Amino acid sequence: MELFKRSPLFLNYGFRRNISIPLSNTFYTIKILLKGIFENFVFVLLLLIAEPVFLLYNVSVNNSMNRGKAMAFKIRGYKTIEISKKAESSVLQGHPWVYDGELEKISGRLSDGELVDVLSQKGRYLGTGFYNSNSKIKIRLISTNANDKFDPAFFERRIRYAWDYRKTVMRDDLDCCRVIFGEADAFPGLTVDKFHDIFVTQTLSLGIEQRKDIIFPLLIKVLNEDGQNIKGIYERNDVS
Repeated sequence: MELFKRSPLFLNYGFRRNISIPLSNTFYTIKILLKGIFENFVFVLLLLIAEPVFLLYNVSVNNSMNRGKAMAFKIRGYKTIEISKKAESSVLQGHPWVYDGELEKISGRLSDGELVDVLSQKGRYLGTGFYNSNSKIKIRLISTNANDKFDPAFFERRIRYAWDYRKTVMRDDLDCCRVIFGEADAFPGLTVDKFHDIFVTQTLSLGIEQRKDIIFPLLIKVLNEDGQNIKGIYERNDVS
């Protein structure tokens, strides 16, 4: 017969119920409780040790990333502008403009028409565009590729993309057509219409205006190479 022990060690389960538990079971229960307390103590101790180590590692990684970002933008040679979270969301969804009031932090003094790198508040590269302090559209994005170099080869490539698209969509009906349609062709603020052998252009972006001496000759070059025989450009910048 198994002996029962009525002592301070006996366990009482339930309210107003006095049920004696075998002494062996009592010791087993205490053993389990002590084991649990010890395991919890070890776990808390490990957390106390690991947390500062993790924080130090995180700070080190962030510092390395920030140094890498600073070096990358230094190599690119463009000043940077951090924009609001709302503007970041719009840019990531494909919107090509950043408005007045959406600029958060500007690095250095900027000149109107200058190319700037657009960053999120966490330092993520979002795109590059033309800056204009006198416009409500402060930045007009021209690219979201950090590897782009904005030299004549870049603009020639963009013109060829636009013209090839017209040839694909319009086929032989190219005598009178729109060759460049602003942001749709990644030329913010520029419209170019073709009327037989004449281009009619409209420039609504200061950044493009400052670079039209590069872009316009490339327009003629690309289409003449395709047999269009463009003879001249008429600039129609009469928007009030």
